[in-house]
Amino acid sequence: EIVLDHRKVGAAHPVYLIAEIGSNHCRDKAVVRKMIDTAAEAGFDAVKFQTYEPLEVFSGKITNKELKIDHMYGHRLWWEVARDYILMPREWFGEMFSYARERHLQVFSTVHSVKDAEFLMQYDPPVFKVASIDVSYLDFLKGLAAFNKPIILSTGMHILGEIEAAVEAIIGAGNRQLALLHCVSNYPPQPETVNLRNIVMLQQAFELPVGYSDHHPENFMDVAAVALGACIIEKHITLDRALKGPDHPFALDPPA
Repeated sequence: EIVLDHRKVGAAHPVYLIAEIGSNHCRDKAVVRKMIDTAAEAGFDAVKFQTYEPLEVFSGKITNKELKIDHMYGHRLWWEVARDYILMPREWFGEMFSYARERHLQVFSTVHSVKDAEFLMQYDPPVFKVASIDVSYLDFLKGLAAFNKPIILSTGMHILGEIEAAVEAIIGAGNRQLALLHCVSNYPPQPETVNLRNIVMLQQAFELPVGYSDHHPENFMDVAAVALGACIIEKHITLDRALKGPDHPFALDPPA
């Protein structure tokens, strides 16, 4: 098990439910607050944001057209769109962390660098999330482990040996507060590609808490994941799937 600010997460405990706000905030504080309210009312345990520097995470040459979202933002460089539309302004983090805690939710963020983690430490997050794209970034994982915060690591796009190297990097740096998430890095994934039995495989391989990071707009994959032993479910949420942005169409939305 891992302990997230006195909340135990693992096979012997209730499933820990993460509502990922991510890029679905629409750069509107009222929307962020409403999403936090919706997550609290739906029974989630935590909300999650994203923290990164666009030019450190994305190539400076990739355009929206290559990502097939030029119909949303015009033909522009992807990192500029991420900066101007996708990322929640860092000046909002203090306010939104406080508001989420007022709604009795834990709140944290995905980070992509030690610098990101240093920024977030002023808000004392209970855990750091590592995205699938950073599983092979071992120097980053070792640096993140040094903060002595629990880490939730998504594993999409990586083979078992690469996941093993990531686990060894974190534990070898002295941090055993680690959980893994099975993840399929398609948005959304087709049901036949989800391979939920990887949850069992990861449990057996590493003897760590294992959950599922789901990019499907429905719930049935999550129910099946829990039946297979997932103790964490991470789910994108939105207020309306018709809103402008790349992650709204596959996010979980409130009942009509």
